[in-house]
Amino acid sequence: MFTILGDSGGSYSFGDSYTLAPAMAGDTFAPETSLKVTVIDPEGNVVSDKNGLKLEGVDASQAYTISLNKYGLYNIQYAATEENWVGNSDEFTNYVYVMDEEAPVITITSEYTKTAKVGQVIILPTFTVSDNITEEAKITIDRFVQNPTGRLVRIP
Repeated sequence: MFTILGDSGGSYSFGDSYTLAPAMAGDTFAPETSLKVTVIDPEGNVVSDKNGLKLEGVDASQAYTISLNKYGLYNIQYAATEENWVGNSDEFTNYVYVMDEEAPVITITSEYTKTAKVGQVIILPTFTVSDNITEEAKITIDRFVQNPTGRLVRIP
């Protein structure tokens, strides 16, 4: 049996503090069960708590507070193991997601055709794009025009 003694997982904002609630595990036949927790950030690194303790295979019955300073999915991995018994083990993963709540910024830098008649040549705008997370060179840009029926058509 495995249980987290409080709230767990969910979505948070960049820079928030998150406290891992204590957790417990038990087994009817093997009363000595250990429960360890490891926290991995969105880049695959082990996370340290606010006191500098590296959260890799630490006692899950304690509460730990971490700073959510990277965007993406944090993996909170629990591992329960029977002690002085057969040695069976089980794992459970919980997730904390740090959302990017700031949309990219598109700035149009030239004149462009806003309306056109059938057969008329249109001028597409030039623009710059920036984002608080992704480098400009790694941003994918798709351009669309709206046809007379209201349908968006992708421009290669």
